[in-house]
This record gives sequence, structure tokens and C-alpha cells, in this order.
Amino acid sequence: MEFIKGLHHVSMSVLPEEYEKVIAFYTEFLGLEYAHQSLGNTLLSFGNAVLEIFPDGDGSAQAGPVAHFAIATDEPDALMEKVRNAGYEVTDELIDFAPPMKDGEYYPLRFGFFRGPAGERVEIFCEKPVEK
Repeated sequence: MEFIKGLHHVSMSVLPEEYEKVIAFYTEFLGLEYAHQSLGNTLLSFGNAVLEIFPDGDGSAQAGPVAHFAIATDEPDALMEKVRNAGYEVTDELIDFAPPMKDGEYYPLRFGFFRGPAGERVEIFCEKPVEK
């Protein structure tokens, strides 16, 4: 029996004064849709997962092992250009990578990283079809 269905959400705590700017970045700039909004937080839909944003951060690094979250896209270059043109820090340029799998096949990817409006590390992630 499988208990895990998939990723449900990623949670962020941002400074209260950054909250509206962060919400605008993910909704207006990246086009995510509201899943739920309450007085304490906002949930935005990533399609099959949710980004949960709380306005209760204190500016310090959060404890724990989560290093980033990834946005799946079929147009990584266009998205990275949009991010760059808006003045967000690109920390790792897009690269193509095809690590080998256990079955001898390869998993072709194109990915890069940037910093969001609250300093969060965001990965642009594209699964690329194998060129034949």
C-alpha cells in the first residue's frame, strides 16, 4: 500500500512588510493562482502542489534542511529571462544536464536558480525530451 501521494506544499515565512510584494511576485509575475487566503496565510496553487506563505518571518535563516523549491516549466529560458529582466538575482544560470538512471537511461534536465523577493532560493526546472 502506498501512503505517499505526492508533494502537498512548500511553506515560506516572510517579513510582514514583504508579504504583499511576495504574494504579487508569485501571482502577478509568475501567474500562480490563489488556492486559499485567510487572515494568517496565503496558499497559491502550483498545479499539483501548493506554496504556503506566512507573514511571520523575522529575517533570519530558517532552521532545517530545505534548500529551495522548484518551479516546473516547459519554457525555462523565457522564464529565466523574465526573472532577470525584472531585476531578480540569478544565482545559477540555466544548464543542461542528463544524469544516468539505474536502468541505463538518462534523465535530461534544464535548470537554474534565482532569488525571489524574500531571498528564497527558487529553481527553474524543465524535464527535456531526449533528442533522437
